[in-house]
Amino acid sequence: MPAIVDAGQPCLAEASLPGSTGAVNRRDGRNGVVHYPARMATRITHVFFDVADTLLRVRGSVGHIYAQVARRHGLDVPEEPLTEAFIKTVKRLPQNVAPQRTDQEILQSERRWWYEIAQGSFAELGTFEHFDAFFDDLFETFRDASAWELLPNVQCSLEQLTHMGIPCSIISDIDSRVFALLKSFEIDGFFSGVYLSFRTGYGKPDARLFNSACEASEVSPQDAVHIGDSWKKDILGARNAGMNAIWYRPQGSDEAHAPWIADLAQAPGVLQMRWPR
Repeated sequence: MPAIVDAGQPCLAEASLPGSTGAVNRRDGRNGVVHYPARMATRITHVFFDVADTLLRVRGSVGHIYAQVARRHGLDVPEEPLTEAFIKTVKRLPQNVAPQRTDQEILQSERRWWYEIAQGSFAELGTFEHFDAFFDDLFETFRDASAWELLPNVQCSLEQLTHMGIPCSIISDIDSRVFALLKSFEIDGFFSGVYLSFRTGYGKPDARLFNSACEASEVSPQDAVHIGDSWKKDILGARNAGMNAIWYRPQGSDEAHAPWIADLAQAPGVLQMRWPR
C-alpha cells in the first residue's frame, strides 16, 4: 500500500521512492510520477542533507555574481562564458583537503582553493589591476545571504522532520562560510551536525566523509539517508558508505534505479516508509 501523507500538511507532497521491486507509480500533479516501494525493512533515524543546490542555491548564477563583483573592480566580463570557465576550473582543481588540520589551516585552505578557482575562471577572460582586492570582495560577497536563496520547501520540510523526531545534519563540500548562511536563513537550529569536506579532511564522493558523519552522529549508515542533487558526489558517495540515498531532482527523472524526489516537501513522507536493507 502506498504511504499517504496527511493532506492537512501544506508542506508535503506525495512521497517518492522509485527503484524497488513492485513499486506503484502515481502522479503527483505538480512534480510528475512518484513511486512507492512494495518491500520495506528498516526505518530511517537520521537525515543528512547536501547544501549547494539542495538546501541553498546561488541567486542568479555564479557567473552573474562573479561578473557583478568584477565590474566593481574595473573589469567587464560576460556572465555566460564566466560561468562556463568557473565550472571547468572547479572540475580541474580538486579541493585541497586533509584530515587533522587546525581551524586556522582549514580556513586558509578554503580561501586558497577559492582564490585559485577565481584565478582560473578569469584566466582567459581578462585581468585585474588589483586581483587580491577583487578576490577579497568576491569571497565576502558569497558569505552574505544576498548572494543565495533558500530552495522551495526547505523550511517546512525541516520543520516536519523535526516534528517527526528525526535528527537532521549536513554533509557538504561547501566551505565554512556555510555556518553564517545557515544562520542568516534561520535554519541553523534544525541541524545537529555539520560535516564539511574541508573540516573532516575527505571530499565527496569519498565514503570516509559519509562514514565519519554517521560515526559522529552515532547512527548506523544503514539507518541513515543522505539527500543531495549530485549523482556522483551525493548518491554514489552515500551508497559506497553503506547509507541510503535520495536523489533531489527538481527537473524530474526518468531513471528508476535510484530513489528520487522532485520537491523537498516529499522528503518527510518518504522517510516515514520502511526502506529495503
